[in-house]
Amino acid sequence: MKRERIEKNRVAFRLKVEAFYLEFFPEKWEGARDLLFIKYGTREKEFNELLIDRYGDKFKNFKPPAKAVKTAAQIQADRVRKYEMFNGKLESTDANVEGGSVPSDGRGSCNSCGRKFTPNRLAHHEDICFKAKSKTNAKETEVDVVDEESVYSDQENAEIEQLEAQLKQLKLLKARKVAANSQ
Repeated sequence: MKRERIEKNRVAFRLKVEAFYLEFFPEKWEGARDLLFIKYGTREKEFNELLIDRYGDKFKNFKPPAKAVKTAAQIQADRVRKYEMFNGKLESTDANVEGGSVPSDGRGSCNSCGRKFTPNRLAHHEDICFKAKSKTNAKETEVDVVDEESVYSDQENAEIEQLEAQLKQLKLLKARKVAANSQ
Protein backbone atom coordinates (compact mmCIF):
# COMPACT_ATOMS: atom_id res chain seq x y z
CA MET A 1 0.00 0.00 0.00
CA LYS A 2 2.78 2.42 0.89
CA ARG A 3 4.61 1.67 -2.36
CA GLU A 4 1.42 2.29 -4.37
CA ARG A 5 0.86 5.60 -2.57
CA ILE A 6 4.44 6.71 -3.26
CA GLU A 7 4.08 5.68 -6.89
CA LYS A 8 0.78 7.55 -7.26
CA ASN A 9 2.39 10.68 -5.78
CA ARG A 10 5.33 10.35 -8.19
CA VAL A 11 3.02 9.96 -11.19
CA ALA A 12 0.84 12.87 -10.03
CA PHE A 13 3.95 15.07 -9.74
CA ARG A 14 5.11 14.07 -13.21
CA LEU A 15 1.69 14.89 -14.62
CA LYS A 16 1.78 18.28 -12.86
CA VAL A 17 5.21 19.08 -14.32
CA GLU A 18 4.09 18.01 -17.79
CA ALA A 19 0.89 20.08 -17.65
CA PHE A 20 2.81 23.10 -16.28
CA TYR A 21 5.43 23.05 -19.02
CA LEU A 22 2.97 22.34 -21.81
CA GLU A 23 0.79 25.24 -20.68
CA PHE A 24 3.44 27.89 -19.96
CA PHE A 25 6.67 26.73 -21.66
CA PRO A 26 5.89 24.16 -24.37
CA GLU A 27 9.24 24.71 -26.07
CA LYS A 28 11.08 23.72 -22.86
CA TRP A 29 9.03 20.58 -22.14
CA GLU A 30 11.40 18.07 -23.77
CA GLY A 31 14.39 19.29 -21.77
CA ALA A 32 12.38 19.31 -18.56
CA ARG A 33 11.09 15.81 -19.29
CA ASP A 34 14.62 14.54 -19.77
CA LEU A 35 15.72 16.12 -16.50
CA LEU A 36 12.71 14.72 -14.70
CA PHE A 37 13.09 11.15 -15.92
CA ILE A 38 16.86 10.85 -16.14
CA LYS A 39 18.46 13.08 -13.53
CA TYR A 40 15.66 13.28 -10.98
CA GLY A 41 13.97 9.94 -11.68
CA THR A 42 13.01 8.99 -8.11
CA ARG A 43 13.88 12.30 -6.44
CA GLU A 44 10.85 14.35 -7.34
CA LYS A 45 11.15 16.43 -4.14
CA GLU A 46 14.47 17.85 -5.34
CA PHE A 47 13.02 18.58 -8.76
CA ASN A 48 9.98 20.21 -7.14
CA GLU A 49 12.27 22.51 -5.13
CA LEU A 50 14.24 23.36 -8.27
CA LEU A 51 11.05 24.29 -10.13
CA ILE A 52 9.77 26.38 -7.22
CA ASP A 53 13.13 28.20 -7.08
CA ARG A 54 12.99 28.80 -10.84
CA TYR A 55 9.30 29.67 -11.31
CA GLY A 56 8.20 30.61 -7.76
CA ASP A 57 4.52 30.69 -6.90
CA LYS A 58 3.57 30.14 -10.52
CA PHE A 59 4.62 26.49 -10.24
CA LYS A 60 3.86 26.08 -6.54
CA ASN A 61 0.22 27.12 -6.94
CA PHE A 62 -0.29 25.48 -10.34
CA LYS A 63 -3.15 22.99 -10.34
CA PRO A 64 -3.04 20.55 -13.27
CA PRO A 65 -6.27 19.39 -14.86
CA ALA A 66 -7.73 16.38 -13.06
CA LYS A 67 -6.41 13.18 -14.54
CA ALA A 68 -6.72 9.65 -13.22
CA VAL A 69 -3.41 8.47 -11.77
CA LYS A 70 -2.76 4.76 -12.18
CA THR A 71 -0.27 2.55 -10.41
CA ALA A 72 2.15 0.32 -12.30
CA ALA A 73 -0.01 -2.71 -11.48
CA GLN A 74 -3.07 -1.03 -13.00
CA ILE A 75 -1.10 0.03 -16.09
CA GLN A 76 0.26 -3.52 -16.45
CA ALA A 77 -3.25 -4.96 -16.13
CA ASP A 78 -4.45 -2.59 -18.87
CA ARG A 79 -1.54 -3.60 -21.11
CA VAL A 80 -2.27 -7.29 -20.58
CA ARG A 81 -5.97 -6.71 -21.36
CA LYS A 82 -5.11 -4.76 -24.54
CA TYR A 83 -2.62 -7.46 -25.56
CA GLU A 84 -5.22 -10.18 -25.05
CA MET A 85 -7.81 -8.19 -27.01
CA PHE A 86 -5.29 -7.63 -29.81
CA ASN A 87 -4.50 -11.35 -30.01
CA GLY A 88 -8.15 -12.38 -29.90
CA LYS A 89 -7.96 -13.99 -26.46
CA LEU A 90 -10.37 -11.45 -25.00
CA GLU A 91 -13.46 -10.10 -26.71
CA SER A 92 -13.92 -6.33 -26.63
CA THR A 93 -17.34 -6.95 -25.09
CA ASP A 94 -15.57 -8.54 -22.11
CA ALA A 95 -14.04 -5.18 -21.19
CA ASN A 96 -15.84 -2.99 -18.70
CA VAL A 97 -17.95 -0.15 -20.08
CA GLU A 98 -16.43 3.36 -20.13
CA GLY A 99 -12.97 1.94 -20.86
CA GLY A 100 -12.46 0.55 -17.37
CA SER A 101 -9.96 -2.20 -16.92
CA VAL A 102 -10.67 -5.85 -16.43
CA PRO A 103 -9.19 -7.12 -13.17
CA SER A 104 -6.00 -8.94 -14.05
CA ASP A 105 -3.16 -10.42 -12.11
CA GLY A 106 -0.62 -9.40 -14.78
CA ARG A 107 0.00 -12.91 -16.06
CA GLY A 108 0.22 -13.81 -19.72
CA SER A 109 -1.09 -16.95 -21.41
CA CYS A 110 1.12 -19.53 -23.06
CA ASN A 111 0.59 -19.65 -26.83
CA SER A 112 0.76 -23.47 -26.82
CA CYS A 113 -1.25 -24.65 -23.83
CA GLY A 114 -3.04 -21.51 -22.63
CA ARG A 115 -1.78 -21.71 -19.04
CA LYS A 116 -0.97 -18.41 -17.37
CA PHE A 117 2.46 -17.33 -16.15
CA THR A 118 4.14 -14.18 -14.94
CA PRO A 119 5.85 -12.33 -17.79
CA ASN A 120 9.35 -13.23 -16.63
CA ARG A 121 8.51 -16.97 -16.64
CA LEU A 122 6.29 -17.02 -19.71
CA ALA A 123 9.08 -17.12 -22.31
CA HIS A 124 10.90 -19.91 -20.44
CA HIS A 125 7.70 -21.94 -20.14
CA GLU A 126 6.84 -21.46 -23.80
CA ASP A 127 10.26 -22.82 -24.79
CA ILE A 128 9.64 -25.97 -22.76
CA CYS A 129 5.98 -26.25 -23.73
CA PHE A 130 6.81 -25.81 -27.41
CA LYS A 131 9.42 -28.59 -27.27
CA ALA A 132 7.02 -30.91 -25.45
CA LYS A 133 4.21 -30.15 -27.91
CA SER A 134 6.47 -30.76 -30.91
CA LYS A 135 7.49 -34.15 -29.46
CA THR A 136 3.84 -35.14 -28.93
CA ASN A 137 2.91 -33.86 -32.39
CA ALA A 138 5.78 -35.87 -33.89
CA LYS A 139 4.54 -39.03 -32.16
CA GLU A 140 0.98 -38.38 -33.34
CA THR A 141 2.09 -37.83 -36.91
CA GLU A 142 4.16 -41.04 -36.85
CA VAL A 143 1.00 -42.96 -35.97
CA ASP A 144 -1.00 -41.19 -38.70
CA VAL A 145 1.55 -41.87 -41.45
CA VAL A 146 0.04 -43.65 -44.44
CA ASP A 147 2.08 -45.63 -46.98
CA GLU A 148 0.65 -43.65 -49.86
CA GLU A 149 2.75 -41.04 -51.62
CA SER A 150 2.80 -37.61 -50.07
CA VAL A 151 0.62 -34.87 -51.52
CA TYR A 152 3.65 -32.56 -51.68
CA SER A 153 7.06 -33.09 -53.23
CA ASP A 154 10.14 -33.44 -51.06
CA GLN A 155 11.16 -29.87 -51.84
CA GLU A 156 7.71 -28.57 -50.89
CA ASN A 157 7.75 -30.58 -47.66
CA ALA A 158 11.17 -29.17 -46.79
CA GLU A 159 9.91 -25.65 -47.46
CA ILE A 160 6.81 -26.24 -45.30
CA GLU A 161 8.97 -27.56 -42.44
CA GLN A 162 11.27 -24.55 -42.75
CA LEU A 163 8.32 -22.13 -42.66
CA GLU A 164 6.81 -23.92 -39.65
CA ALA A 165 10.15 -23.68 -37.82
CA GLN A 166 10.34 -19.96 -38.63
CA LEU A 167 6.80 -19.46 -37.37
CA LYS A 168 7.63 -21.22 -34.11
CA GLN A 169 10.73 -19.05 -33.69
CA LEU A 170 8.69 -15.90 -34.30
CA LYS A 171 6.18 -16.96 -31.66
CA LEU A 172 8.99 -17.55 -29.17
CA LEU A 173 10.59 -14.20 -29.98
CA LYS A 174 7.23 -12.47 -29.58
CA ALA A 175 6.73 -14.07 -26.16
CA ARG A 176 10.24 -13.05 -25.08
CA LYS A 177 9.65 -9.49 -26.29
CA VAL A 178 6.39 -9.28 -24.33
CA ALA A 179 8.13 -10.63 -21.25
CA ALA A 180 11.02 -8.17 -21.64
CA ASN A 181 8.68 -5.20 -22.12
CA SER A 182 6.67 -6.05 -19.03
CA GLN A 183 9.70 -6.14 -16.74
